[in-house]
Amino acid sequence: MKKLTIFFMIILLVGMIFCSRSKSNADISLLFAGQSNFTTEGELGPRPNVLLDGAPFLGGTKPLVPIMTSSFVAEISGGSVEATNIAVSETSISCWVKGAECFRSFQQVSKTVDALFWWHGERDIFLNTPINEYKASFTSMVSDVRDLFGPIPVFIVEIENQTDQDDSESTFRAMQQELANELTDVYLIRTTDVTSLGDRHAVYAYDIISLRLAKAFLGNKSITGN
Repeated sequence: MKKLTIFFMIILLVGMIFCSRSKSNADISLLFAGQSNFTTEGELGPRPNVLLDGAPFLGGTKPLVPIMTSSFVAEISGGSVEATNIAVSETSISCWVKGAECFRSFQQVSKTVDALFWWHGERDIFLNTPINEYKASFTSMVSDVRDLFGPIPVFIVEIENQTDQDDSESTFRAMQQELANELTDVYLIRTTDVTSLGDRHAVYAYDIISLRLAKAFLGNKSITGN
């Protein structure tokens, strides 16, 4: 009887955690995290949520991909979309594991979330973070994020071709593909076929990348071409 009581208490606690997140006013709620391409410089914590309906392409230092992806999702699905962007420039994967500073941004998101979009890896390539260490940290992060938001799909954006000096980027991309192959409901979105060597932020390709993210979310699959 005591064990049964403890079991139901655990179920009740889990339910309270999920119910503590308010339902988004939009039909779809998307979460963007990682670094560089998803963010402006030097900000931690969730940005104010913005309802997006046919938002235009924005230039300058705006986080283009979250805005455009949400716009494409709204256009294709016919519903309203809410985007929360918690990406932080120049962060390593160690900042995004449970207990670290960036992960606390996940914990501060108060709305329900339908999918996580993840564009990350440049800093860890620069720091020579061991591939197995990154892979293990990302896997743990996904598990912990799903503890917060439920079994949401995760969409990884492939790291771009920034240099031809060594094979660290190709090794990293191979690891990203392994994550998509091995983890449940984790998908890889191709970028290297639409970006040029040396383009750290290939703004000219953001519309294509954003559309691929939108199609992948609505179809729950990896996108390797238009």
